[in-house]
Amino acid sequence: MNKLIINFTPNGMIPTKDLTPHVPISPDEIISEAIESTKFGVSMIHLHARDQSGNPTYQKEIYEQIVGGIKKINKDIII
Repeated sequence: MNKLIINFTPNGMIPTKDLTPHVPISPDEIISEAIESTKFGVSMIHLHARDQSGNPTYQKEIYEQIVGGIKKINKDIII
């Protein structure tokens, strides 16, 4: 049997809640979507953080919150 790695991207830098209400923007939404995806065999997560206004951000604290929240529940997931 061949092994398969599934990479999940719950959001991006472009989608907004105005474009689709389904895109996770807040850290809690991103964490929830990431954890939910592992139930379907996802082993790798590629994500983009957003600030409180919903704009893309590179703020270390926001990434720490998201990554820490995911790793607290699933330490084996690749982020």
